[in-house]
Amino acid sequence: MNPWSHSFLQSNRFQLLYWIEQLRSLPTGTVVLALAAGIILLLYGRPLFRLIIILNAMPLMGWLGWQLGLEAGRPYWFSIGFAVIFGLLAWPMFKLGIALLCGLAGTALALQLATLFAKGGDYWPIFAVAGFILCALIGWILLKAAITVFTAMEGSTMIILSLVVLAERASFPIKNVSWLTFTRPGVVHAVILILGIVGIMYQFGLSEKSHKQSPHPEK
Repeated sequence: MNPWSHSFLQSNRFQLLYWIEQLRSLPTGTVVLALAAGIILLLYGRPLFRLIIILNAMPLMGWLGWQLGLEAGRPYWFSIGFAVIFGLLAWPMFKLGIALLCGLAGTALALQLATLFAKGGDYWPIFAVAGFILCALIGWILLKAAITVFTAMEGSTMIILSLVVLAERASFPIKNVSWLTFTRPGVVHAVILILGIVGIMYQFGLSEKSHKQSPHPEK
């Protein structure tokens, strides 16, 4: 296996532990806000999807602008400019925004699976690209379903990771709550998936109830 490919796949950025460490560096109040945001995403992501697209697009494009700005010597201007421009574009171009976010989620999922199950080979870029294209197409074609699944899974991830950090800070009886991320990362993924499915079912039920009560149901 190519050493660079191995180090890329094993990069902490593609493991849950990395994101737990990022949350650990934040004040407790901020982690609580992340938990609250995760609950809103899990249960009410579909009705608020336009706002959620903007809130996802702005930091993502701001980060990209920062990386480009470092090369040009103007990271702050590039970061703010990218965040504002793409935040404004995300509102009218929400369908494209959902497709891109679903594509990025597909790439992240492909890399997560690679870190869990891949034993060798230099084919991770193919799986990453395939994950992006497949999920982007699903997001474009099955817009409402994609919105529901994306927001529920994002909310589920935020909830579980925030709870791990808050449990550690509350001196939860388990000495190290995040031990699962070291020894049984698949368990953490399974919990996130199960909670995400609960959120998806709730959002679909909420949407169906709203559809029946509306005097002018969507066609």
